[in-house]
Amino acid sequence: MVGRKLWPPLIALVTLSSGTAIGSPSAEVALATPFAEVAARFPLNADLALGGRFQLVDGRALRLGPTIRKEWGSLGPARLRGEVLLARSFGISTASTFDAEVVQELLLPLDVASWATLRLGLIGYFGPTRPQTGLVGYGALRVSRDLGSGLTLGFELGWLANPHAHRPLLAIILGQAF
Repeated sequence: MVGRKLWPPLIALVTLSSGTAIGSPSAEVALATPFAEVAARFPLNADLALGGRFQLVDGRALRLGPTIRKEWGSLGPARLRGEVLLARSFGISTASTFDAEVVQELLLPLDVASWATLRLGLIGYFGPTRPQTGLVGYGALRVSRDLGSGLTLGFELGWLANPHAHRPLLAIILGQAF
């Protein structure tokens, strides 16, 4: 029953990180356990971007919502940034929920075309009954590479946990800056 307890927060899990040029609109596709996602971002300036996310979660829910991302600055070669997502999950075979996710990321370049991202986040979800309401924490490490022409490929490994259950996270992410 671990999957049943965690599926609502899993839909808010992947906050896709673009390693592409600052100021470029971008679109990303992720395949992860247990969801698929399409996301887009549109920069307002070098430090702030607005976007949206659409997810299909384990065949049980459609989830969509707006995102806002803020670059916080640098720690030597590393960059700090945060993102907030507010979303609505429309249940197909389960209850619908409202979700909020806050993620902090630390990006560290590995070489000219590759970087690692440490991601720590909290997902809150609110549904019609107590079992569909809760808080989940997660941590993940993503390694990404610029493939040229604005195309990026990333792999992520992490863990989700709340007081009642836990679950590993595996994802592959393909991004394109325009």
